[in-house]
Amino acid sequence: MFYEIEDIIFEEKRTDYYMIRNIKTKQLKEVAQAVEVKFAHGAAREWKNRDFQDLSFEILKATKISVSPGTLKRIFGKIKTENDYFPQGSTLDALIQYAEFEWKKDAEIEQDSGGASMNNSKKYLGYLAVFVVIVCVVVWMLFPFTKGTPVEADFELKHVDGINPCTAYFKYFIPETEDSVFIDFGDARKPEHVKTGEGTISHYYEYPGVFHAAVVSRQRKISKKIEIKVLTTGWQSLVYYFKEDDRERYFPLDIYNCSYEGVFYPSVQYLSDVGVDTTKLVLTRLDNYFKTETSGDSFTMNARIKNEGLWSIMRCNTSNIVISGDKGKVQFSFVKPGCSRWLQVRLGEHTESGHSKDLSLLASDFTTLRNVQIINCNKQVELLLDGKKVYSGNYKQSMGKILGVSFIFHGTGAVDYCELKDGNGEVLLQEEF
Repeated sequence: MFYEIEDIIFEEKRTDYYMIRNIKTKQLKEVAQAVEVKFAHGAAREWKNRDFQDLSFEILKATKISVSPGTLKRIFGKIKTENDYFPQGSTLDALIQYAEFEWKKDAEIEQDSGGASMNNSKKYLGYLAVFVVIVCVVVWMLFPFTKGTPVEADFELKHVDGINPCTAYFKYFIPETEDSVFIDFGDARKPEHVKTGEGTISHYYEYPGVFHAAVVSRQRKISKKIEIKVLTTGWQSLVYYFKEDDRERYFPLDIYNCSYEGVFYPSVQYLSDVGVDTTKLVLTRLDNYFKTETSGDSFTMNARIKNEGLWSIMRCNTSNIVISGDKGKVQFSFVKPGCSRWLQVRLGEHTESGHSKDLSLLASDFTTLRNVQIINCNKQVELLLDGKKVYSGNYKQSMGKILGVSFIFHGTGAVDYCELKDGNGEVLLQEEF
């Protein structure tokens, strides 16, 4: 309906086109400025190709929507475009989500009166026409793909081949729709585009955890979520490259050969010996996932960890401890002082980052082994470093049943011991390596 009205407007009064274009350009500029502030890499005019690649990855990680570095360069003026250039609706939606941008409620649109004054009735009609056009443009920009009746897809898990790693086979039926449709497999991979109709698709899960797959459009989830649990048989360690394009190769590490005097520590030399290119940024993880009937909303976790102090291409090495349930997780990250901008905390449905909250108490020197204690008492969570409380918070939605523990390091790191107890003090997991 709007496109028909818009065509009539363009035929009757060409100047309205320029007004609409100016509105869109102004709003895109506001969103871009918000993205620039959130990304915090300085002025966008100074960004290099690597900055745009990093921003593209950050947007994908935060929104599960892929925006290419080339598109970002057009938006920020690094690539010359036509005067009426405007990104696709999904791109705008990804930028808005990433920057946590909110549209101004009382946008003022300046118009040139053109000379002669108007009588009161014409003024009111003019204001009304401008208001209607603005509303239509905003609706068009925010919901460009919601054509036709929303569809619901059938989606089911056929079977799982293997334990860890594993390949899951899904069957789907998607009714005809003008929207683009994808399958989000719930891990770090990009959602995969699929055609409408009936089909079967597989996905390879490289590392342990709890994943929730679903059929999605550009705007919403259009099927039920399917849970896939990838468990381990004891402790398992993997190393892989940070950039997604390099993640076809996951290197399994031998726990025994990585343990020295009771400390799990895959050295840089060991990683190089097993074929890892240590000139690239890598992630090293240590996981133990197993079935329990224990609530994840009350537990005590004790660990002693450290992080490799120096990695060739990264200044802010991050260490992460994750306690996963089948419905949620508790996760803390740690960095050295000065890098608190990159800290993240996740408690169930609640997420905080160093970009929008002062988490600097979690920034500490982890180049030597540090004692970390996480206490969850009925969804009230406290974090202690070497016996000193540095964080407290809470969440509302249950984590479900405890499923496992992960230690994840940018570069590499060490784990001296790990102990996980339930709310009654019963030991669920204990290891001294």
